[in-house]
Formats: sequence, C-alpha cells, structure tokens
Amino acid sequence: MAILNHRRVPACECVYRLCYLKLRNSSRKVVFVNTCRPHELYRILRYDSDHGQTYQNIFDKYHQRPSSLEHLSLAEFTVNYEHVTRPTDNEDGDAEAYVNKKEGVEATPTIIRLLNGCIMKKRTKPAILRTWETERVIFIIILWLMSQLETKTV
Repeated sequence: MAILNHRRVPACECVYRLCYLKLRNSSRKVVFVNTCRPHELYRILRYDSDHGQTYQNIFDKYHQRPSSLEHLSLAEFTVNYEHVTRPTDNEDGDAEAYVNKKEGVEATPTIIRLLNGCIMKKRTKPAILRTWETERVIFIIILWLMSQLETKTV
C-alpha cells in the first residue's frame, strides 16, 4: 500500500490494514435523520422499478407504524427500531403490544410489522440520533474553539 511507504506506521496499524480490519469500532449505531424542510428532503430512486418508485425513508416507516406505537415520537421510533429483511424463526412478527406481567404496564413490542408489511425490530441498545441541527452545533463549537485558540496564540 502506498500509505505504508510515505509515513511511519505502527506495527498494529499495519496488521489491521493488511488484514482489512476496522481501525475503530463503536458499540453504538448512529442514525442520521434529515430534519430540513419537507420540500428540501431528498429521496432515493429504485433502479429495479420502471415507474419511478423510491425507497422508503424513516419518515415513511414512521407514518406506517402500527397503532400500538402511536405514542412514540419520530426520534424515539428512529433510535429504538431498525429495519430487518426477514424475521428469524423464533420471531412471529406480531404487531400487537404485549403487557408486562410483573408490573402490569404496556411495553413496546420487540418485532413490529408496519402497515405496509415491512418488518422492524427493536434494537438491543438505542442508537445515537444525529440531525442537521447536531451537525450545525458541532460546527459552531469547532469555530468557537478555533477562535479561542487564535486569540490565545496571538
């Protein structure tokens, strides 16, 4: 690899790169939700369709959620549920909420079937939600930190 010839690389990084291993890993998944105005949202076209159909985004899935999850906000739905192509054998895909026997409280189901037939499962750990606002705040913080560093160095 060209990168190994142009800079000093620790042995562990060489092994990771040569074995195609990830250099960093996270125990949490990050989900991005585009929070710009509705007329500025973009859609991804399906290549296998001649009718100009688009793939479903998180907003479509949120509107197709079962009535047992009407109390969830878009943010809660996004961080707690992920799309699966097919359920495993021990999952029945039942969209009804179940009742926790010990406490008598209604709990959210682990597997849901959306109104259009798609299947989603509850994540074991909630994902981290990123939005345009998050990106903007991070950018402003970086600019502020850079201005602070410039004033200290002058």
